[in-house]
Amino acid sequence: MMIYQGDQWPAEWRGRLLTLNLHGRRVNVERLEKQGGGYTGRHQGDAFFFNDPWFRGIELSTDPDGAGYILDWSDVGECHESTEVHRTSGRVYKISYGQPSTSRRKLDQIIPSPIEALRHPNDWFARKSREQIATAAGFAGAETAETADALWKIVTDETNTVFRLRALWALNAVGTVAGDRLRPLLKDGHPHLRS
Repeated sequence: MMIYQGDQWPAEWRGRLLTLNLHGRRVNVERLEKQGGGYTGRHQGDAFFFNDPWFRGIELSTDPDGAGYILDWSDVGECHESTEVHRTSGRVYKISYGQPSTSRRKLDQIIPSPIEALRHPNDWFARKSREQIATAAGFAGAETAETADALWKIVTDETNTVFRLRALWALNAVGTVAGDRLRPLLKDGHPHLRS
């Protein structure tokens, strides 16, 4: 299962819930709608059909270029065969829109500042930047306060709720989320920030 948060597919795919349908050999697509304190999925039709009867999709994910990936175990022995588990029959499908990217650059080559990467439209970059911020905080000592101040500035001054949440999660990863600074969020206009 994955919620598409990349920026390579058309905009209508962003935020869609995709689940692997093992017996149907396809991907089911749901539109998530707010309902009470949670969300409900509304079926949007199926996508990415596989005609191989041995298709056993086990993972959906994205990478920096925003393409989707499906891992297919391709279990031709239908539950391991009687002699041994097939360890060489799996496949990886890359699903991209338009011209696929072949670039495999590092995060710091694309966006030099991890804090700026929190604003990238592809959530992969935001997740990787949080990892970099947390790792750096473990080694930086005094620089942690400067990073925390920059992140709090995003939480308090930014208008985009997603960017504010990403900064708050980065603060949590660094270990600098303090009660006094969180209290104003209890009156914030966005429910995700309040919670």
